[in-house]
Amino acid sequence: VMRDIATSKFLRNILVKMTKTQSKSIISGALLGGLTQSTSAATFACIGLLESGAINFSRTLTLISWASVGQSVIVFLVAINIKMISFISLAIVGVMYLFNLHREINSKKIINAFFSFGLILFGLSLIKETSHVLNALPILTDFFTFSRESFLIGFIVGTIAAIIIQSSSTVSIIAITLNIAGIITFNDALILIFGANFGSGLSVLLFTSHLAGRQKQVAIFAFATKLFGIIALLPICFIDQSKLLSSLQLNYDLSIYVVICIVYAVLQLAGAITISFFQGLIIKLLNLISPISEEDNLSKLRYIYAEASEDTQSAVALTIKEQNKLINELTFYLQPIRNESETHISSVPIKTRHELGVKITASIKEFLSDTIKRGQSDSVTKDLFILQNRNEAIESIIQTVYSFSDTLLLEFAYKKKLGGSLTESLHMILSLLVDHINGDEDNLEMLSELTSERGALMDNIRNSLSVSNAADGPNGKQSLYLATSLFERTLWLIKQINKNNP
Repeated sequence: VMRDIATSKFLRNILVKMTKTQSKSIISGALLGGLTQSTSAATFACIGLLESGAINFSRTLTLISWASVGQSVIVFLVAINIKMISFISLAIVGVMYLFNLHREINSKKIINAFFSFGLILFGLSLIKETSHVLNALPILTDFFTFSRESFLIGFIVGTIAAIIIQSSSTVSIIAITLNIAGIITFNDALILIFGANFGSGLSVLLFTSHLAGRQKQVAIFAFATKLFGIIALLPICFIDQSKLLSSLQLNYDLSIYVVICIVYAVLQLAGAITISFFQGLIIKLLNLISPISEEDNLSKLRYIYAEASEDTQSAVALTIKEQNKLINELTFYLQPIRNESETHISSVPIKTRHELGVKITASIKEFLSDTIKRGQSDSVTKDLFILQNRNEAIESIIQTVYSFSDTLLLEFAYKKKLGGSLTESLHMILSLLVDHINGDEDNLEMLSELTSERGALMDNIRNSLSVSNAADGPNGKQSLYLATSLFERTLWLIKQINKNNP
């Protein structure tokens, strides 16, 4: 439930607005961690924000490094009387049901969040109140007596527990409970917390092992944040904790479990602060460990960002650059049906390239709609409407060129003379279009001539297919027939793209 809230459109909008500065990003990260109470959940939420283009990579790393700090809030709640808070949370759920608010989708999410939060706190209060029962379990006492013999054993126990429970804060609460029951000492609790912190970061790596590129980099950074915190505070596990504890209790009148809560919070702070000093170096290492693939670059908006919609003139310039980037990629759709030795080889399959291209045009459309709503002047707004038409033409040409390539590839019709001629002709025309949008005005006349009305020529070619042996069997002829129609449509769309230049 908390993960659903963290990735909801409402919270997404809040996080986007609150990540414009470094200080706001820190607060947003703590808020995200407080909601999810899980490093894995917070990491996936951050990856989602990054992939959607809502926030940039640097802000994503800030969010994930401070998310753990937000998780420490619930640990502090254990140190106070949380049963009343849980009752209030559950009472809010009852009141919302009383007024039938649960019938609305947005309200239902809020109800689920309060209900989950109330049950969590109520369960924690029961664990705390019944901690004395744990003393009656000899097997538990014997196990922790055994783990006390070595720092490594206690650390591994905490690590495994965090991987299973998926939350270092929950393991820390269990450590507090065991300490209250007298089963483990203050030092044992600290070791468990350090192990849980490591396990929390390790679980992120395990659950993101299938990812690559930027997504993998975010996960590794989340693990590194945990690791840096452990390294920074590890020496306190090897000093005389009894003197440290006595000093804190004497000077500040703190109970043992409050001190444990403080250690957990400081551990998260140490990780977030320490890693910020080495963020530049770590990003360089991340690029070596998990390099960004060509697919990653194709899936992201390179020039457009959300704040650009506030300045319509900048929005127009950036949109043209973003659209031109898509046009520059059109020739790659013909790669599977051309002689690959004569062209740059792309590692991205054309189906994936097509899906990513359509996704980018949808993002551009949304950006233009937001910018038009802010319309600062009639002249610039007119340019935005022109770019909307251009965007539709680009989306259509992506679909058409992909279908052209896929059609010829399906029946191997590109090996035939006509299929090869169509492919090379289309490649030349698309190359002229690419040169034109990149500033070469000399080929404009040639491009206009080549994209002029070709209906009669295409009809003659299609008529000849019906009586010739240009392709083997009816399927081959049908593929070539369809390819001519797609070729003709591509020429018309190129004219639409050129016509809709602001």
